[in-house]
Amino acid sequence: PSGIPVQGGTGVTTSIASSLSVLQGIYPEKPRLVHRLDRTTSGLLILARTRKAAQDLTLRFHNGTSPGSEDDPAAPSKIVKKYLAIVSSAKPIKAASHDGSFRLQGDMLLTTTGKAQIIQMAPSDSSISSLAIKSVWPSLTDVVIVSQNFHSGTYWALLNLYPRTGRKHQLRVHCAQMLHAPILGDLKYSGAGPMVESRSAPRIYLHMAELELKDWVANTEDQASRIQKGESHRITKDGTLIVTGKPEDDMQRAMERLGFIK
Repeated sequence: PSGIPVQGGTGVTTSIASSLSVLQGIYPEKPRLVHRLDRTTSGLLILARTRKAAQDLTLRFHNGTSPGSEDDPAAPSKIVKKYLAIVSSAKPIKAASHDGSFRLQGDMLLTTTGKAQIIQMAPSDSSISSLAIKSVWPSLTDVVIVSQNFHSGTYWALLNLYPRTGRKHQLRVHCAQMLHAPILGDLKYSGAGPMVESRSAPRIYLHMAELELKDWVANTEDQASRIQKGESHRITKDGTLIVTGKPEDDMQRAMERLGFIK
């Protein structure tokens, strides 16, 4: 669920990281974190039971796509992450293809203003001083429009977001600054204007809904039989492990209210 920090920090007394020993159970070692979610994001959080699994998963999450592919985001992916997001915009979102898919790609900047750090897309002009830029991160997100509706004077869309790079706040910044459709509840990147109030929500409606681990099961018939099947995960014929997680009740209600689901 959202609201639970993955790692500790200032003012954080309880987190997933501090509770790993509780999750050890009968296993010889406690599970390990291999990635993280923002505190406001709900959905799948994968833990590794062994050191070997942790090394493999950490490499996959760190690289985003195939080994060495942060320089080539279009390379075949060893891991596929699918997020579900509710976004709002001043006009309907247009896709580049008939299936509702398109790509958001550009450089993200980490800049400083005084003591404040700001993450944003690189502008087309030279409005930002090079002295203020601390980091430049190439970023890429594939997008699929699931549904769009006009509700209470605002255009709303339900999107599947597939980050091909793993930059901080990447999906939030891409939606707000490249798509001009901030995620519902994300007031940090919504900016000013008459639509800000309509975007207010108890939390950010961004949910990690599905995770694919390519070639996770090397010998499908042998190893797949050891993995208990369930509603939340399955193994494909090529050895890919697919794990899914349903959105929380509040996000389900928001999707119903906006006409995305019945």
